[in-house]
Amino acid sequence: MRTLWIAVLCVCACKGHSKPHVQSYKDGVQALCDVPAHVPLAPTAAERIAGAKAWVAANVTNPDVQRLGGVDVKPELLAAAVQQAGLSQCTLINNDLALQNFEEALKDVCKRGAQAQVLNPKVRMLVEGDAPPAKRIADLRAAVASANLGACPYLEKLQAVPAANAPTVTGVGLVELAPNAISITASDAGVVVAGKPVDRAKLDAAIADLAAAKSTLTRVQIVAAPTLTAQVFNELVEAISHAGYKDLALVVNADGVSRAIPFTRSDAATGKGVRPIVAIDATTFRLFSGDGSEGTAQQPKAMLASPAQLAAALTELATRRWNGKRTDDDRWLYVMIDPATPIQRVAEALAVVRATKDGGELFPRIAVTH
Repeated sequence: MRTLWIAVLCVCACKGHSKPHVQSYKDGVQALCDVPAHVPLAPTAAERIAGAKAWVAANVTNPDVQRLGGVDVKPELLAAAVQQAGLSQCTLINNDLALQNFEEALKDVCKRGAQAQVLNPKVRMLVEGDAPPAKRIADLRAAVASANLGACPYLEKLQAVPAANAPTVTGVGLVELAPNAISITASDAGVVVAGKPVDRAKLDAAIADLAAAKSTLTRVQIVAAPTLTAQVFNELVEAISHAGYKDLALVVNADGVSRAIPFTRSDAATGKGVRPIVAIDATTFRLFSGDGSEGTAQQPKAMLASPAQLAAALTELATRRWNGKRTDDDRWLYVMIDPATPIQRVAEALAVVRATKDGGELFPRIAVTH
């Protein structure tokens, strides 16, 4: 019995003096590589990151690996450590050092939208970046397609949000908003150029400064409140044209989404051929032509009251004069806008002149003239 008791004491003593386990370099690097799998669920992204750092502190105990920097490790240091440890792959490197991989973050955004706690920097930029709405939608659409996610409810919701303070129209010849366009908005509150409020008296200078910093080949999209008069629209077009921009578009809402109606200034048009002209005022649309063969300003070919009548008259003109056989010169429609005309009426007219109801070509090139 005494011998047994002594043996037990020896075992206990030996256990009491055993050295604590020291994590190997390889195990430490592996633990650091595995941290994306141990990011906790939490109400905010900051809390999730804090939880990941706490996990690293508790599970990466090798001193040499600790000196790499934890979740803030530099890519070249982690790559060298993985090679030194002899690991075949590293999740943290596969994620571009993000605590959440791109596809997982994108799925979360598609499901929960702005409420998603995104830890992947690339996906976070898609949701929180300062890009114009059209570019953000285009970038998110491209990301969803590249990840083969299929449906993305958040993207569908973004695409369905109409622009604030834009006219609502019905038309076929509308195009999608350009992702990289410069946005200029006009409302009762004032004019905003590329996100910055501008005094209308200094509009020319503000747009000229913008042109000096950005390419004049970029499209300029105008969002004008429907209750404003065309005087504001004409001033914007004049200033934009003076700055050298040729590619312009009026933003409208149609079928619950935002679309654009491309146009340019008359000096960018060919100025040849029949040159059909539509003069828009608050009550009528006058249709005539620059060469006089389809009426003149004093004796127009037609006096029309509604956009539907305008569309019908232009369809008749295009069919009778060219019947689908025309040159680029004959695809231009020149538009004159009386300053007192509401923007809503201007938008309604421009929305029906580019294509027929069945999608056939009408006058796809619009030139706004003085």
